[in-house]
Amino acid sequence: MPMEHIDKRSTPRVQYFLIHQVDTYVPVYVFRSESDESAIAALVTDISDGGVQILSTVNTTLDRERYDLELLRGAPDDVEQLHRAEVRRVWSRQEGIYTQSGFSFVDHGEPIPNLLERLAFSEHHLLRCVLHPLN
Repeated sequence: MPMEHIDKRSTPRVQYFLIHQVDTYVPVYVFRSESDESAIAALVTDISDGGVQILSTVNTTLDRERYDLELLRGAPDDVEQLHRAEVRRVWSRQEGIYTQSGFSFVDHGEPIPNLLERLAFSEHHLLRCVLHPLN
């Protein structure tokens, strides 16, 4: 690839996670829209009736109170939106190279059991997501 075509974006479109599962580490990639530079690519690790837990990289700033959470399925070339809901950040804590954060649902349309089932049967029991900061 010629030198002038090197990607020089300051905010990457893809986020890479190395997730420990049983006796191995699994690479997981999450993509965000190239046009939405404020969006945060992350992983859903748990869902309940009241909210959701999300894993992001430690260098990702989650400084807003509210976000539009977009749950995704599929490869980068064929992404399907599973669900979209407004969430409010409740807590965050650093866990090694990642930040685990808890969010409460502001209002959700899809019944939680459907989301719980999607998480339970998803690859590696994780859902890809993108957080869109709200004002």
